[in-house]
Amino acid sequence: MNRKDSYHIAARFVFLTIMTFGFICVRAQSASQTISSVDEKGSWYYVYDEKGRKVATLSKSVGKLEGYGSDWFVVTTSSWLYLYDVKGRKYHTKSRSSVGEVVSVGSNTFVTRKGSWLYTFDRNGKKIATRSAR
Repeated sequence: MNRKDSYHIAARFVFLTIMTFGFICVRAQSASQTISSVDEKGSWYYVYDEKGRKVATLSKSVGKLEGYGSDWFVVTTSSWLYLYDVKGRKYHTKSRSSVGEVVSVGSNTFVTRKGSWLYTFDRNGKKIATRSAR
């Protein structure tokens, strides 16, 4: 191996290291975004982060905004309940016939009411508690 080949190998290593570091930084930054508000204006929902930057725009045709947590929000239609992330990407769907009406949305959970029962779900859509609505 001559000096020129060594230079090219070192340059590739440096390039790949910089690209990997940049990818990790971008992923960490996007993962750490926090929703400060979800505003309804006209036919749109605008999602803003903690620095006041608009990070997502969704048409109101996706459904009714029920509430939001620090990095997710809940939207319902007549038949479905959808969970979205801070970037406005749908990541979970539940049938409204199985979970009922949304009662409240907190920072990491949401509560639904179906008949005389209240169901508590985590932000990933997993049921974590059931109790009587009394």
